[in-house]
Order: sequence, then C-alpha cells, then structure tokens
Amino acid sequence: MPIKKLIVAMAFVVLQSLSAQEHSTISCDQGIVSKIMNMFSLDRKRASLLNDKGLKFYYRDDWQKAIEQYLQALDLTDEDYCLKLTGTIYHNIANAYDGMDQYEKAIAYQKKAIAAKRAISPGSTSLALSYRDLAKSYRAVARYKEAESSYREALRIYKVQEGDRGAQVANVYTGLGENARLSEDINRSFAWNKKAVGILEKSKEDLSLLSTAYNNLGLSYDEDNNYTEAISYYLKSIRFKERDSTEMAKTYNNIAAAYSALENFDKAIVYYQKALKIVKKVLGEDALYTAIFYNNIGTCYEDQGKFTAALGYLEKAYIGAKKILGEAHPDVKTLKENRDRVKRRLEQREK
Repeated sequence: MPIKKLIVAMAFVVLQSLSAQEHSTISCDQGIVSKIMNMFSLDRKRASLLNDKGLKFYYRDDWQKAIEQYLQALDLTDEDYCLKLTGTIYHNIANAYDGMDQYEKAIAYQKKAIAAKRAISPGSTSLALSYRDLAKSYRAVARYKEAESSYREALRIYKVQEGDRGAQVANVYTGLGENARLSEDINRSFAWNKKAVGILEKSKEDLSLLSTAYNNLGLSYDEDNNYTEAISYYLKSIRFKERDSTEMAKTYNNIAAAYSALENFDKAIVYYQKALKIVKKVLGEDALYTAIFYNNIGTCYEDQGKFTAALGYLEKAYIGAKKILGEAHPDVKTLKENRDRVKRRLEQREK
C-alpha cells in the first residue's frame, strides 16, 4: 500500500471455532429460564456488574482488562446459552478482541454470541448487531464472502424490525458497500452505498451515519478513478463530522489524496495541512498519523519541484516514524528512501 494512502486504510485465549449453525437447534423454555434466573440471581447480579466494569475498560480502549472482567462474568453465567446475559458477554468479548485487531478470536466469540442470542430471541435487533459486527471482523481479514453473508443476515432482521428505510438498514447497506469495494466489486459497491445515501438523505435520522455513507461513496468513486466526484462526496461528508476528530482528519486525507491524483498539489497540501493540524492537536507530535501527514505534504512539494520544502517535511516524517516503529520497519525504510531521494534531487539541482 502506498505510504500516501496509509491513513485511508486506517473507515478476541485459544478458542474452538463455533459456527452459528452448530447451535441453531437450541431452544430455551422461557419458564425454565425464569426459574434458572431466580435460582442464580446473586451470581447474575455479580456477572452483570463485572460486565459493566468490563465496558468501562472497553471505552478507555483497555481491551485486555475489559476481557478479564468479561471472562469473570462469563464464569458466573456458567456459559448458559439460555441466559440473555451470556450472549451479551460473548458479544462484548468479541468487540474487545476486535479492538485489539485479533479478528479470528473476535469471530469465534461473535459466533458464540449469535448462537446464544438465537436461542433466546431469533429475531432481535441484538442478534442483528452481532451479525453486523461479525461481518466487520470477517471483512478485516479479507473473508469477504462470509462478511457479505453475515451482513445479509443482519439486513434481513433489521428489515423485519424497521422496514426498508430505517437507519440500521442503511448502516448495513454501508457495510455491504465497503465490503464490495474492498473485494474490488466496484459496481456492487456503488449500488449498496447509493442505497444507504438515498435512505439517510430522506430521513436525516442519523447525520453521523450519513457522513459515513457519503465518505464511503466517495471512496467508491475514488476507486473508480473519478476523483472529482469523489471529492464532492468527501466534502458532503465533512459537514456532519465532529470537528477536530481523527475521522475528520481521515476525510481531509481522502480529499487531499484525490486532489493529488488530479495533480492539483496546492489544494492537496491545503487539506493535508488541515489533517495534520487535527492529528497534532488530538494525538500529538509523536504520533504515527503525524509522521504520515508530514510525508504526504513532503511528497506533494516534491511533485511540485519544491525540494527544499519537501525535504523539511520528509525529514520530520522519517524521524517521527523511526521513534515509533524503529529503524527496521518497512514503512520507516520507505520514509527514509523518500527523504534521501529528495536530498539527491536537491543536491543535483544545486550543482
């Protein structure tokens, strides 16, 4: 992946792999479930408290401590698929592993969550959410067919719950669109993303989701080398993004990269500078994103033949990334090559 677009890509214990189908026959008698709940009410309360404690760690991005709390909670439920709390805990463990980029573990636990939720309530939005999150984990490991299948299960449930025009239906269309784009099925990517945009523009129910839909449609146009149209959707997207957020910085990066592809380097630099300002404010000078944007600005100046300006930015990019990743990392080597190339070009010009 070219270093210029690195930020664009940057839009769960050993487990037995467990498919949802393996537990599709489980059925819970709600009367019996109520008796079980009453018998073990103390353990359930403790389990619920541990689950809530895990969520606090999760929202602080302390994934490992979150998992420790969830697993303690799971012990108290005895992994009983007929307890609603069990499915919730499985789901939360899966999301924590997803946050740690341990996608195969995330997939395994999300399948357990689906099996437990199907046993309790086979048509619930909670079940649809697990299918949707399972799809995201499949997508992260390039298992695109399995991701699409999981998205379609989520879509089927959401359509029953809220009809064809609901926000969650649009959210799944957005996921399907991104999955198709990553699997290089650009025509279906356009189709899914346009469905999402059409629903959300009419309802205006979730502006954050509409922003994501605009951005993803822009990425589809970008993939199709239609950079002008891509920019128009990126600009629509930023109207609804939280100011000074990393998501805003990513979209500024997308705009800049599209302008760079159009060889409009002045505008590309303007948007890379906007992105750089945000990541320095939010993440600090010693963040990898900061180094990436220094590199992106430097390469734009190089493309303009402004080698002195380019060298200053590329030097900062190399030094910053080296602190974080170490000299031997492939991306650091690339940044060093970028810097050294501009050095040579500047020396040749000055001779």
